[in-house]
Amino acid sequence: MQAFQIIPKEVEKAFGVDGAEKFVLFLNQGFENQKANIIQAVSDAFHDHVTTEISRVRLEVADLRTDMAELRAELRTDMAELRAELRTDMAELRAELKTDMAELRTDMVELRTELKTDNASLRAEFKADISEVHKAISNQTRWILVALLAGAVLYPISIKLIDRLIPASQPSVILQPAQPQR
Repeated sequence: MQAFQIIPKEVEKAFGVDGAEKFVLFLNQGFENQKANIIQAVSDAFHDHVTTEISRVRLEVADLRTDMAELRAELRTDMAELRAELRTDMAELRAELKTDMAELRTDMVELRTELKTDNASLRAEFKADISEVHKAISNQTRWILVALLAGAVLYPISIKLIDRLIPASQPSVILQPAQPQR
């Protein structure tokens, strides 16, 4: 594409028709050459700018990589410390748990011993109470047997005494068992 297609009439008069066309061709070639030089300069400038920006980006990426490596190292250190703390805490917890379990076992043994002792004393008291009840029943049974025996012995004697002391106004009826009828 040509930059100049129309030339002012004053310039055409000054150069003439042939000179004006040559001058337009000269200007167009000059602008074409300059256009190529400008494109090359802009391209070179853009290339330099892109190269500079890429270098900056590369530096930033390198800085980020360094920062990330430092963060990873710090994170690994923190994680190692946390693991160590966790292991220590778990060991302490296990020790406390073992101590508590041993105390619990001791308490259970003591409680079992106390329960056995209490159970034995309750059994002894229960046996003693049963023994006393048995003795009381035994004594009452003896008294009842003695009373029955005394009654059996004293009843015929008392009947004879009563018959002698109180004269009988009515004849005594002796009951005899009835004979079965045939």
